[in-house]
Amino acid sequence: QCGRDEDMLGSMRTLSATCDDELTDEERNLLSVALKNVLQSLRSSIAVAKAIELRERQLANDDGAALAKGYAQKLSAELARFCASTIEAIERRLSMPTESSAHARVFYLKLLGDYWRYTCEVDIDADKRDEAIAHCTDAYEVGVELAATSGLTMCDPIRLGLYLNQTVFLYEIVAKHSGAIAITNACVRAFELAREAIGGDDDGGHGAALDDAEAIVQLMRNNCVLWQRELEHERERASGGARDVTDDEIDQLLDKLHLAAR
Repeated sequence: QCGRDEDMLGSMRTLSATCDDELTDEERNLLSVALKNVLQSLRSSIAVAKAIELRERQLANDDGAALAKGYAQKLSAELARFCASTIEAIERRLSMPTESSAHARVFYLKLLGDYWRYTCEVDIDADKRDEAIAHCTDAYEVGVELAATSGLTMCDPIRLGLYLNQTVFLYEIVAKHSGAIAITNACVRAFELAREAIGGDDDGGHGAALDDAEAIVQLMRNNCVLWQRELEHERERASGGARDVTDDEIDQLLDKLHLAAR
């Protein structure tokens, strides 16, 4: 399976690097899937290696633990290189004048934010992590602004997918837990209102896109349930930790992301 994923990725990267025209929706989606398949394989392998290291330490097997740790570090370095090369390829597409449609640019900005976010997960020093967080924040925010101002509706899967991944970044990477939950709830409400405006039976010829959008919104709902539960547990423990956002900061976030109540 890994070999097939890498073959697919190689083909899509060749297309991305050599095609000067705007990629079609299908080509962009294939590129995204090919990247994600290889990424997930690396992330899963790192998780397994770290689990083996923990088990070997519990068994007082220092040699086995060291071997597993070394392998996890090797895989982490490979993941960091993969993210860097992917970011470079995405930035190339963004710099091309032919990639001018709002859908294309929002798609690439979302992808750019995603791979800076994955970079944050790798074992890197604090300065590099701060740099990755700044780049990720910028990519997501520029994408959100473009999606809102270029007319992408709240039923558009690309716009919703951008919000989904941004909230994951806010919750998991920068620990803005309340902000991530507030944005998720606002997105779900905005989608439901937009869906009602379309009409129950009339999808305007965009049935597949609406199905994709509803699947993304369901992921948002699932995240919100999980995050609310975790946040309640954190408050019960009252363990301090990273500072969350205030109500005023949440309002500012929602306004910036075009999700404030009108």
